Amino acid sequence: MIDIAKPLSILFLLLGALLFFYGMFFTQFVEFPIPGGKVPLKLNQPVGLFMFLFGMVAWFFSRYVYLKTFEDGYNQRRVELGLADDEDEDEDEDEDEDEDEDEDEDEDESKSAKHSEESN
Repeated sequence: MIDIAKPLSILFLLLGALLFFYGMFFTQFVEFPIPGGKVPLKLNQPVGLFMFLFGMVAWFFSRYVYLKTFEDGYNQRRVELGLADDEDEDEDEDEDEDEDEDEDEDEDESKSAKHSEESN
């Protein structure tokens, strides 16, 4: 399926940067009337900055969706090939070994605690 999120995010990044720098160097301040007076503002700068930030957010979301889709497809293919089951069994064995080591440590601690009580 064709994903247009990435090209659109690049478009927003480029146009936002161009508009921001154009507003910074080539436009004059425009005075906007407010109830208490007038405010000088270069309107191209905040609009360009907003477009650039929107492009950054869109780029990160499109990248996340791409990576998530790739990972899901990769995991599905591993299941189809029968490779995912071997890895799960290895993880279960590692967890069992860790639990056995924890139990041995607990037994050693309880024996040392009993020994210290007996010596007192």
